[in-house]
Amino acid sequence: MLTKHSNNLLIISSLLAITGLALMFSSINVGISLGDSWLDNQEDGISDTDQYNMVVETHKNNFIIIGSVFFLALEY
Repeated sequence: MLTKHSNNLLIISSLLAITGLALMFSSINVGISLGDSWLDNQEDGISDTDQYNMVVETHKNNFIIIGSVFFLALEY
């Protein structure tokens, strides 16, 4: 029974690690995509460049953090 739980834990942690890596490596594309979506929702699609860059960076950092947490689930 213990080995069955160990195998299940290994499978789950491996899937979390793979998901985490995918989120970390795709964070740039996803961040830009979400930033573009945010820009489209602004009035007339116009916004300050610095504000747009801040939104994109925030989204990228969020996906890197979430991906890191998932990836570190492999450690425990």
